[in-house]
Amino acid sequence: MEPNGPDWPNPPWSTYLFRKLIENNNFKYIFINTYCDLLNTTFEPENLLNHLDSITNNIINLIPLHQERWNIQWGGGCCWGAGSALNFEDNINVIQNFSINRQLYARNHIQDQFSLPNIALVKLYLEPEGSGSIQLNSLNINEDGWSGYYFPNIPINATAVPNNGFIFSGWSEFPDSSSSLTMSVTDPFILTAIFEPTNLSEGSIIINEINYNSSDDHDSGDWIELFNPGESELDLSNWIFKDENNDHNYIIPNETILNSEAYLIISNDLLKFQEFYSTDIPIFGPFEFGLSGGGDEVRIFNNIGELIDSVQYDDNEPWPTEPDGDGPTLELLNPNMDNSTSQSWASSNYYGTPGQQNSTYQYLDIDKQLYLPNEFHFYPSYPNPFNPSTTITFDIPKITNEQETQINVYNLRGQKIKTILNNRLRSGKHEMQWHPTHISSGVYFLQLKIGEKTLNQKITYLK
Repeated sequence: MEPNGPDWPNPPWSTYLFRKLIENNNFKYIFINTYCDLLNTTFEPENLLNHLDSITNNIINLIPLHQERWNIQWGGGCCWGAGSALNFEDNINVIQNFSINRQLYARNHIQDQFSLPNIALVKLYLEPEGSGSIQLNSLNINEDGWSGYYFPNIPINATAVPNNGFIFSGWSEFPDSSSSLTMSVTDPFILTAIFEPTNLSEGSIIINEINYNSSDDHDSGDWIELFNPGESELDLSNWIFKDENNDHNYIIPNETILNSEAYLIISNDLLKFQEFYSTDIPIFGPFEFGLSGGGDEVRIFNNIGELIDSVQYDDNEPWPTEPDGDGPTLELLNPNMDNSTSQSWASSNYYGTPGQQNSTYQYLDIDKQLYLPNEFHFYPSYPNPFNPSTTITFDIPKITNEQETQINVYNLRGQKIKTILNNRLRSGKHEMQWHPTHISSGVYFLQLKIGEKTLNQKITYLK
């Protein structure tokens, strides 16, 4: 890290970029906190030893065969790679000792490098248990009583995320604060997120109108309209709007409630929008990206990252072409229609109808539900192989009731290692992202269970 340090092992030219980045306090805080996040999870001795045991058990029966095949003996020009099989257990013990002690050495190293004070114990609690989680820096903590170590003068970030059926009530230690906090810690430091049961259901949200390329004489910016077709109001706190780029996202503010049969606008330019439309329309933003005039995807995720609705539109036929710069918006003909198909959309009359029923609204008979998928389908996850995350997509066909849906992950031995989805879902297309933690590289199987239906696929995780 020294600008005039030795040429080995890290010559100054190789650390130049990092040395410059670390001069920025925001980057430095993120780096140190992420380092601590990893030491508290991935590099916990227990996790490392479990990982080592898994690898050891996979190869231990092959070691005698390895010795016998190559007739390994000490001396006689034996290479280190083959010779290590003779003292296999000794080498495993070396790695075990490294796993046990590395966390302390690594923590002391970063403390010395940045002249940090002694670490502080941070404990997180969830009340009631199972009601939500806490996003701590880069970690999602859903374990009541979780603990980890951080440095007192490096501010940590925490956000309370309620589970379905709950809303965030407050922090026990900071009663007047919002759901997101940035704070320095003391030793010990306790943070308790309190959630309350609510009658607000997750329900469904419909992407009902899209304005992706305004005309020159009516430039209201890029915006989308969401519609709640259900009978209950919905809590949209911390729901996420994205386009086709996962790095582009807008988080809907905390305590955002969308009433039954009500509309909500998300805009990238509030002033432009309100120049042409009523200021009484509920509007949020701005989002810091644009919707493409050459086709794009609009996606809405709930507060735990599950896809609720998505539309992949285009500016070429069979999609309506007038919304691409001629003035009209892209309107859904009816919220009960499948908004993933071009046949369900039309060009608006004039300049769109934000905050009200679409100008091209069509009344439908009940048999219009045929727009829903006709069969179960488990799409190939992408990317695959993957690191750090993969997208899982599946269809639930038109059915009377919501279906109990699970996605489980199994290793090659048939052992279930993770349940990544366990919820009741409505008919339609569903998409979610999986970010694995605490698993080793290798081949795994995803099992999708929807009611009595079971579908499987193979995935490969690379570290």
